[in-house]
Amino acid sequence: MDPSTSVAWSGAVAPVVVAGILLLAPGLALARALGLDRYDAVGVSAPLGLAVLVVAGAATDLAGVAWSPAVGVLVLALLTGLGGVSARLVTRRGPDPVPSGSGRWTVLGFAVGVGVAGAGTAWKIVRGTSTPDAVSQMPDIQFHLQAVDQLIRLDSASPLRSGDVWFYDPIGYPGGFHSLAATVAQWTGTDADVASHATLLVCAALVWPLGMVALVRRVVSANAWVLASSGALALSLAYAPVALMPLGGVWANLVAASMVPGALVPLALACMRPDPPPVRGLVAALLASAVATAAAALAQPNAAYTIAVLGLTLTAPTVWSWGRRWAFLHLAAVLVMVVAWVVPRQQAMLDVPVDPDLSVRRAVLVLLKNGDVPLWAGGVLALLTLGGVAVAVVSRGWRGIAFAWLVAFGFAFLFELSDLLPVAYLTWPWWSGYGRIVYMLGVAAVLAGSVAVVLVVDRLGRGPAWVPVAGGVVLLGVLLAAAAPATRQGEQAVHDTYAPADRRAYYVTDAELVELRSLADGLPPGSTVAVDPFAGGTFLNLMGARTVPIGPFYEGTPETDLVDARLDAAASDRTVCDAVAALGITHVLTGGDEVRYLSWLHPTYEGIAAVPGSTGFTRVAAVGDFEVYAVPPACASRP
Repeated sequence: MDPSTSVAWSGAVAPVVVAGILLLAPGLALARALGLDRYDAVGVSAPLGLAVLVVAGAATDLAGVAWSPAVGVLVLALLTGLGGVSARLVTRRGPDPVPSGSGRWTVLGFAVGVGVAGAGTAWKIVRGTSTPDAVSQMPDIQFHLQAVDQLIRLDSASPLRSGDVWFYDPIGYPGGFHSLAATVAQWTGTDADVASHATLLVCAALVWPLGMVALVRRVVSANAWVLASSGALALSLAYAPVALMPLGGVWANLVAASMVPGALVPLALACMRPDPPPVRGLVAALLASAVATAAAALAQPNAAYTIAVLGLTLTAPTVWSWGRRWAFLHLAAVLVMVVAWVVPRQQAMLDVPVDPDLSVRRAVLVLLKNGDVPLWAGGVLALLTLGGVAVAVVSRGWRGIAFAWLVAFGFAFLFELSDLLPVAYLTWPWWSGYGRIVYMLGVAAVLAGSVAVVLVVDRLGRGPAWVPVAGGVVLLGVLLAAAAPATRQGEQAVHDTYAPADRRAYYVTDAELVELRSLADGLPPGSTVAVDPFAGGTFLNLMGARTVPIGPFYEGTPETDLVDARLDAAASDRTVCDAVAALGITHVLTGGDEVRYLSWLHPTYEGIAAVPGSTGFTRVAAVGDFEVYAVPPACASRP
């Protein structure tokens, strides 16, 4: 990480391509082996591919083998082949029913829909970040970057090996994103920051559109104009996964959110039909959906809850029409989902005040527009959504879409008007905050809007031969125009996070990164540096030295809590000295700006702040506002 050698997005083509292949190729092979058609297979390929990658990375690491390109490709191929053969043996069956509206132009409509949503989303990220090695000015960002960097140093792709970066439990915070980004970095020779941004670009601008358009095809219609329009509808969402890009601490949530529509495709294939599917067909579809859901949860567990909410509501009308036994099974699944939200509730780590001036009317308007966009633009999406919901309510085949939208809208409305919004898990491990799950409403809105588009396209088809084409072009143009404000707004939100107008909002500047590089080059190999995790100095970790972020915001250990509060007393207090030795701390970094992006949170790091001038600590380097101190020799030498 060195601003003097910045990388342009044009130089990050290789990481982007590798990330795309890693996600799509293994999953596509597995989906086809399960008997899914090419569109459904493409839609669900990314979550299946992530599942293969995480299993391969963990298995290789447990075997003690370095995650080199040759080894990784071999293991991925073996696992994909084994999974494909097993899937073929278990789920051998006939072809699935073709969705309504299928025709020779379906492939073109699918490509246009994915292309429109993908190009617009990529524009937000590329323009907003300026470069793939830009630094998001959000304090949580170095958690993800350090987790990726840890795997790079270990030649590993196992999420279980990156857990000690922040003393967090890797099972409680899975590392699917970290494993993918680390693999991209190792196999392309790029650093953690570039690989992470390449991964986020692929997930937001390729995985999400593929899953969303594939879901529309399976649930609503395979008509070319409907599929193309669904891409424009997805782009018009202010609540698409790319909206999580400015929140550096929830990059893993972005990856998980992008997997949700794809994970729903096989579930819709199995359960949104007039009659129960053949047993083998049901097994194949449910197996694909289960693996895809598990993979999304490996990126961030709350994605599994989102998939459950949308999946159970989408399929409710059709499954209940199959008979009493199916209705009871579905009801049991709903009860499990409700219990998972209500029973294991944890005390929130902290509470985020919601805007007290937000009225009921304002909340409804913002949610119907799917974002705080101009009324004329949001109105197009709102009218299509409400129209589609109205039609879906009276349509047996689409009624589940109405249920899904109503439930998702209810969740979002509840959180919009809450006096206190818990950011920590409301229900471990399924739920974590409004901004992280609001894309649930976005998925339902695109489906409902696509139902309305079907009616428009059907009406156009009743006119002369030229009318459907001209009308389709006009419709797509209107939707793209309506998507423009949300696209510009999304790009600006990303830009403001990476290059804030207010200098005080910077977490770490380019000049400070240069200073940290100078300090890192002067530290002995193997140094462990205690730092304030809310100060930009934590980026020292990405320059060779291991940092020990400590403090009340992240779950720590008794040793980190002690060092956090009383590090300056290490020379006179044996207990503190023992804690320093147990953590392997050799140096302390002070200085730099501390950014508290959570204004209601007031972390304290008295032990680190008081080190300058304390007995036993020796200043060994100073650049700009940063100072490096060696810990008392007696503490550093303890076994």
